[in-house]
Amino acid sequence: MMMYANKKRINKEFNYDDLVYLKIQPYKQHSLANTPFHKLSTKYYGPYKVIERIGKVAYRLDLLAKTRIHNVFHVSLLKKHHGSHGVSE
Repeated sequence: MMMYANKKRINKEFNYDDLVYLKIQPYKQHSLANTPFHKLSTKYYGPYKVIERIGKVAYRLDLLAKTRIHNVFHVSLLKKHHGSHGVSE
C-alpha cells in the first residue's frame, strides 16, 4: 500500500532567497488583497522570498510589513516561482 501512496507524493524543498508563491485560505486573503468576492480572488499570491527553513516542512517568508498574517508556512502551501521577475511589493 505504501508504494501506491508514495507515487503521487512530491518532496518540495526551497533554498534561501528562492521565490515562491503562497496559497492562503479565503478568510486570510483580506490582509494581502482587497477583493469583494472570494470566489474570484487569486489562488496564489506573490512571489515572496524564502528567508529561512524551520524544521523539515516549514519556511519563513519575507512578507510585506502591512500584512497581518504569520510569516511561517507549511511547504504544501508554497509553489516555486519560475521566471525572472522580482518580488511583489
